Amino acid sequence: MSKISRRDWLRLSSVGGLCGATSGWFGLLAERARAARESGKQNKSCILLWMAGGPAQSHTLDLKPG
Repeated sequence: MSKISRRDWLRLSSVGGLCGATSGWFGLLAERARAARESGKQNKSCILLWMAGGPAQSHTLDLKPG
């Protein structure tokens, strides 16, 4: 059995604690989404993330024939 460092133990326990703390939150979000869908309410906002990295869109398409 390999030894686990204190840093790894802290990292794993914090991830476990975060998952445990947010587990009820996801059910609440699903319930609210279902209620909004059933009421016919339209979304009025959108979250847009600008993430750095990756190729430019012009580099992902090859317009040359053949």
